[in-house]
Amino acid sequence: MKKLKSSTDHFTGRERHALHHIKNRLAGLLQPQLILYLGSLATTTLRRNLSAIDNNHATDFRLSCELLVVLPSGAPLLSDRAGLRAVEAQLNRLGNVRLMALSPEGLASALQSGSHPRLQLHGDAIVLYEKGHALQKIVQQVADGGASKGRSGNDEIASAAPRNDGSRGRNDSTAPFSPVSLSAGERTDPMQVVLSFYRQYDLPEVRTRINSWMQAVAAAPSWPVAETGLYLDLYTSLSRLLAGAWLLQGHAAPSWVSAQLQSSGTGGLPPRSLYCPHETADAWAYFPNHLSRAEFCKPSLVFDGLFRSRALPEWQQELYELFSYSLTDCTPASVGEDRDLAAISHQLHRLAEACHLLAVWHRKGGHPKPEVAGATAAPTAAVRPAPVTSVL
Repeated sequence: MKKLKSSTDHFTGRERHALHHIKNRLAGLLQPQLILYLGSLATTTLRRNLSAIDNNHATDFRLSCELLVVLPSGAPLLSDRAGLRAVEAQLNRLGNVRLMALSPEGLASALQSGSHPRLQLHGDAIVLYEKGHALQKIVQQVADGGASKGRSGNDEIASAAPRNDGSRGRNDSTAPFSPVSLSAGERTDPMQVVLSFYRQYDLPEVRTRINSWMQAVAAAPSWPVAETGLYLDLYTSLSRLLAGAWLLQGHAAPSWVSAQLQSSGTGGLPPRSLYCPHETADAWAYFPNHLSRAEFCKPSLVFDGLFRSRALPEWQQELYELFSYSLTDCTPASVGEDRDLAAISHQLHRLAEACHLLAVWHRKGGHPKPEVAGATAAPTAAVRPAPVTSVL
């Protein structure tokens, strides 16, 4: 896991106290090999203290957390869901605890496949309890399994074979994860995701909102509460766009676009018709100024580079964490995290511009549907021109 920690110093005193007692109780009840903290929510309810009793507290604190317990292979609770819920009930006095139970082999398999949304190699976790170097052994299993691909049946895990350009293609049958945020139709034809995004947004608007989002992450206070829904929608839409871009790696530009670029020569700007959604659009507002000419000619180069630096789950986790920061007055710097927000913003702008080129080309001259084995072509809706507001 990318952010595996053993310290709970960043929690409040009440949270640390609650987690300490929950961990001790679980260690005594289950005798686990490992307890991992996956996430929590602490709530404090304030009320007026109208009682004459001095020690009647005016606040109620309650911790809700999700924990993974790793039990020895063959432990009854691994297959006894009712028994696991009974253990949760015993912990209710200490907090609302949601338990997951896996064997060491089960956790290694889940980390290799990336099939579980809460168990990712690029996710966060805190080690609350460990016995006998259990975590080191699991990590070694993950490494050995990825190298040998030596599993059978439904548990077979294999790392994706790289293409010649070093990236992972959407048709790699051994890909270790699938973009579960997309529908089956969108996974078959990922251009639907791009077109849907630019039916909802205009490129200048996307640029403005990305900049505002990064500003909200880096500084306090955040945006006005009334705009939270707008940025929540942007976060979910960009997460889906990333999944579509992952599937579009290696995607070729239409032949008519290549012909226009060749006829325009290698010097000067590309024809504005190739990046403006309509004739009356402000050319500079839509010009993809974060892309090189080679990336303009083949936008999938942007996607290839995007996922060479980070895997899809890692990008989606990054967006989730950035959105969480933007909802509060807490910043990465205030908790000691070193995040290169300028680089992240630059990559998001490149993603938006590359996808916008594909949407414009699809609207003006059609775009071949990505070839997926066993799939048949289906018509895709055209991009509707959006109001033009220049941000340049």
